[in-house]
This record gives sequence, C-alpha cells and structure tokens, in this order.
Amino acid sequence: MRLPIILFCALSAFLNIAHTKPLLINSPDWRPYFTYDDTATGYAKELLKYLLEDNGYTYRFVPLPIKRGNQYIKTGKLDVSVLSYRPERAQFVNYADFPLFTVSLRFISRPEHANISHVDDISPLRFEFVRGVSYTQEIREKANALERDVYTSVTLEHALKKIMANRSDITAASTHTLISELKALGYPKALSIGAYVVQEKAYYITVSKRSEVITDPSVFFNKMQTSLNKARQTGVIDQLSTEYQLNLDGLSH
Repeated sequence: MRLPIILFCALSAFLNIAHTKPLLINSPDWRPYFTYDDTATGYAKELLKYLLEDNGYTYRFVPLPIKRGNQYIKTGKLDVSVLSYRPERAQFVNYADFPLFTVSLRFISRPEHANISHVDDISPLRFEFVRGVSYTQEIREKANALERDVYTSVTLEHALKKIMANRSDITAASTHTLISELKALGYPKALSIGAYVVQEKAYYITVSKRSEVITDPSVFFNKMQTSLNKARQTGVIDQLSTEYQLNLDGLSH
C-alpha cells in the first residue's frame, strides 16, 4: 500500500506545479500599450496584470518583437498575446469575443503633407513601412514604396527620423503610439499627425492553441471578461487611461 501512496503524492505535487506554472505573455515594444521595460509598463500591460492577478494567475511577460512574438505564440512558446484580428492568426490562436482596447490608425508626415483626407492621397508620397505595424490593405495598395512587402524601418522612431530628414514622406501607426513617439522626440515641429482616421482597430486577448497552461480558453476568457467589467466599474480603466493619456488627443503638438 505504501507505493500507491507515494505515487499519489508525486502526482499531486506534479499537478500542483502544473497549475502554478506561469503564463508566458508577449510584451512588445509598443508605446503606450506595452514596453520591454517593467519600470514603464504600458496601458495594456498594466491592465493585463490587473485581470490576471484578479483571478490568481501567475504570469511572466516576455519582451519580444511583434513578429517573433507571433511565431512564439504560434508554436506554443508563449501562452497569451494581445493581437488584432486576422483570419490567418485565428489558425493558431483563440480570440476572446470582446476587445481589450481599440486604437485609431493615422498618418504622420511633414506638415506640408498633413492634410490627407483619403488613403488615395498618399499615392504620390514615399511611404515608410515599419516592422510590426499592421497596415490596411488600402495602404498596401496605395503606398508608393520601392518594395511593398519589405519593411524599410525596424522601428517607428527610425521611420520618423527618415521623414524628418526628407528621406521618406509619410507613415502610419496608432494615434497614441504616434503621440508617444513625438513626445520621446521632443515634439519636433517637423512632424504632424493628420486628423484623418484611416481605421479603428480592436485588439483582443488571444491564447495559443498549443498552450499547455491554458487548456480551456473559454474559461480563461470568461474570467478575463468578468474582471474587465470590474475594472470598468471600479475606475481602474479610467485611471489607466489618464495615466497613459489615452483620453487626450494630443494632435495640437
């Protein structure tokens, strides 16, 4: 009888370890939503921390570029990521049926090109593609770039500096990301964010279909949604929005 008891204890210990295994979550360098640095965590990162801790989950953020993070969640090396919806992504992640937050995509250029009123207006301009930014099909079709399928800038900061130096004319990113980048550059007068909104895009919590930690995504998402509602009701979301200036437009800079 002694051996079965030992096996039972070993199995219980194993299950307990598996239960407490931390969720691995991608944290790309995407201000003001995520950062690599935990001393300045970002809106989405702090909100995720609240949701996870409200449900007793242990977790670890892994600082990875967006493209590599997508590869990791595809293979199950990451458990959770925050992504916009794409049909091809739905092949390797499960999406929550509620958005975590939404962003608006706008153009940024030198002031002489700031009056864009339609995507067609970018056709004569030299468009700068930035790695990790999701562009609309319209932008991809209308952008005047030498290599449409090759990202010509590794970072948005690099792209903005090229536009300031007249080596390129225009690019696009989420509004508050652009505001954050302008702030980091000291609000240069050489750049202007256009008022035209190209697209409103929702971002969702996603779970890798190969995650060994989250075996039932529907249960996980239900917990996240309940805690998200709680965050709205208790003012957590308002507090984070104020902290990261998501309730400010900032286009006057």
